[in-house]
Amino acid sequence: MLKQSSKSKKSTIREGYAGYRQLKAKTGLSDDKCRNLVNAYQIPTDTHEFITPDGLLSRRAIVAVEPFMAAFYRVMEEAEPRGTRWYHPKMGLFQVIGWQR
Repeated sequence: MLKQSSKSKKSTIREGYAGYRQLKAKTGLSDDKCRNLVNAYQIPTDTHEFITPDGLLSRRAIVAVEPFMAAFYRVMEEAEPRGTRWYHPKMGLFQVIGWQR
């Protein structure tokens, strides 16, 4: 990791984008299935650089929220329930915590 100078500003996430942790919490999908959804539906992503509490420069992937949520709702409309899980051809078998049809 690179040490960031004290003169640098903390960056903010691009408007309309969120990290995988936030998308995971919003949808109930696992991190892997969120990434699977992004790849399957070619949702725009970017990299967000930020300063850790230790003062180090770090990066994380961020995703366009609107297209992600549109793809998520589409998948849930098309998915078939299989017990406590769901199945979709592009996503395979997956679980969505807290989802009700």
